[in-house]
Amino acid sequence: MTDFLGDNNLVNASNIQTLRQNWLESPYNQIQARAYLESVKNLAPTDFTSKLDDFINSIGDFSEKKWLDDNFLIVLINLSYELINLNDYELALIFLNDLYKANSQNLFVNYELGFVNLLLGNYQTALDFFEAVIIHENTFDTLLNIVMCKIYLTRLEKLDDYFVKLKLSAQSSEEEIEVFNTGKIIYRLNEIISAKNIKTYREWLYILYGSILINDRNNLLDSQESGKTTNKSELTQILTDIYILKRFLESLNINIEIITYLEPDSFTLSHLFGLVFELPVELLTNQYNNAKCLIIVNDTQCLRTNYKTFTKTNRNIIFYCYELSNDISLPITPAIVNKITFDSVIPYSTITNDGKEYQEIMQKAFDTLPSIETDCNTANHIASLTQFYELKQANLLLDNTDTFKDYFQYHAELKYLVKDR
Repeated sequence: MTDFLGDNNLVNASNIQTLRQNWLESPYNQIQARAYLESVKNLAPTDFTSKLDDFINSIGDFSEKKWLDDNFLIVLINLSYELINLNDYELALIFLNDLYKANSQNLFVNYELGFVNLLLGNYQTALDFFEAVIIHENTFDTLLNIVMCKIYLTRLEKLDDYFVKLKLSAQSSEEEIEVFNTGKIIYRLNEIISAKNIKTYREWLYILYGSILINDRNNLLDSQESGKTTNKSELTQILTDIYILKRFLESLNINIEIITYLEPDSFTLSHLFGLVFELPVELLTNQYNNAKCLIIVNDTQCLRTNYKTFTKTNRNIIFYCYELSNDISLPITPAIVNKITFDSVIPYSTITNDGKEYQEIMQKAFDTLPSIETDCNTANHIASLTQFYELKQANLLLDNTDTFKDYFQYHAELKYLVKDR
């Protein structure tokens, strides 16, 4: 749980994590809990610190009798809820499991156990808890979570029945948007699963988000091609990725008119796009023009800090993420992703102006590009991408703003769904 640490130095962050681990190992130890509270009280939200303080004061001489104390159970429920809000699912799960042992009929505890297990990728366990809740409370959120568990498990039996109930229970415009997006997910799931078992990042990214994945290490053809090109330099690989994207977009009749970027650390990468696409490059401001923009996002942090600039989808804006984290959720799902990664490395992020180092890179790129354009493996990769996506265009985020009017979150659940080769 480090979401609230912000720009604090690494030493401070490491100390906080050590104290958290001590508390994790002895969750009902007053001293360990107090030490953790003292380390975060000026950083964490007050809702959390006040609930943690209540918990510490209520522990006393902890014994099994505490589980008969309704006031203590309420304090623990409140703390668990705040831990979930801070994405500390590991600690929340410890307390929720203990609460379940104390009162397995508590619907809130059952629901939150389902929710935490859902976020941790324990989909069958989550489904069991949600199905226990739905017997008593037929709410929109519970129905939505059951539907998503079945999607993640590719469990199609009764999926349509639950989806119908979900549609009927929607009352707000936000819930109607959730229903619409969930319906699209189910459609894409049926589209893929009818052909074969779902095994790759490319398939899951399409099913869950309608996003395009250019390089998928779990796709057999991609893996074979990358195996033949292991001697490529970083620059050659980046140019190859960009050229594949250019030719692929042309095959879908998507015509980019300008390359744009949001942060200075995307300067050099964006200009490499400009070279390959033969297009102008500029820093995107709030007043973007009517030209179709490919916005280059170097890493996921860029989207996390800039998303408020974009409230509604725009036909002239296409988000391209060079490396999408498999661990970090995002407020905006990119329409195009180059690759999924656990360890994001931003290429050329330190070269933020057109000085000597930049000029050398661009000249080398200009000299290298002709060999990429005639490479057989690159041509095969473009063909396989086109084959996968060309009949799926109506359900892609790309160029479908009439269908998808609102941006939606990326939940970083692919790590639970795909087994890496």
